[in-house]
Amino acid sequence: MKYDTIAGYVRTAHDIATAHGFHDEKKSDAHFLCLIVSELMEAVEADRKDRRADMMGFTQRVKIHPDFAERYETYIKGSVEEEFADVVIRIFDLLGEKYPDGPDAIDCLFDGENFPFGLGALDSMVTEPQKGFTFTEKAFYFMYFVLGPDKGQLIAGVQYMDAWAKQLGFDLDWHIRQKMAFNETRKKLHGKKY
Repeated sequence: MKYDTIAGYVRTAHDIATAHGFHDEKKSDAHFLCLIVSELMEAVEADRKDRRADMMGFTQRVKIHPDFAERYETYIKGSVEEEFADVVIRIFDLLGEKYPDGPDAIDCLFDGENFPFGLGALDSMVTEPQKGFTFTEKAFYFMYFVLGPDKGQLIAGVQYMDAWAKQLGFDLDWHIRQKMAFNETRKKLHGKKY
């Protein structure tokens, strides 16, 4: 992931979520953290079903499916890649909600491709999402040891998901951009209760 774009992603994800009604009512950190975990569980389900994005179909079948949203739903929706993007987009949204006066300040926590200052021992845990663990063990590890409501934990969550995506061999940055574009086409609350 291009860490110089984090502030832009935070701003964009939060703006899309706000425009679609996700912040019409004030919600707790626990509410948003639960939604992050729910996206991670959708990634577990996608992995269980061996559902991966059909990148060839998405990029090469534009004439068959010229509508972006239709193409997205046909070739990417419900995949591990999409759910990873959802996890990170929800983290970006929470960062935007909690730190509305300065998403640019989030960038100062990054040093190029390095990880946040002050995380100490967590650095290696985030940069190497437990290579010997199964998919479900990595998901549990993320929930139990990485994710939390403070800025450093949220950023560590982004980094963990990015490192995990690299282990799985896909470009999380690309999937985040596509999912945010798809989210802009959706109705209020994406047709859900919250």
